[in-house]
Amino acid sequence: MLIGGNMFKASILAALVLASLALGACARQSQTTKQLAESMVAVRGAETAGAARIPRAALHLKLAQEAMTQARNTINDRRSNALALRASNEADLALALTREAYSRY
Repeated sequence: MLIGGNMFKASILAALVLASLALGACARQSQTTKQLAESMVAVRGAETAGAARIPRAALHLKLAQEAMTQARNTINDRRSNALALRASNEADLALALTREAYSRY
């Protein structure tokens, strides 16, 4: 009975470990998806503001678009979240440079 009880406890422990790993993977996936969505909004905002028409902003917009593409292509990779964050930051910089350029006119 003791051996069977230990087997049962080991099975429960293994199930709990697998469940926690699955939940962790889902949480990471959810965070990456959220970051990707935020990055897409930031890139779209820079595009709408006219970043492509301002040379310095256009460079950062292009970098944001490239990082966004890489993030989408590596959605299941740990780098995806960092790439999406990079895309968001580049898009924010492109937007700031665009606003600065338009404020001079």
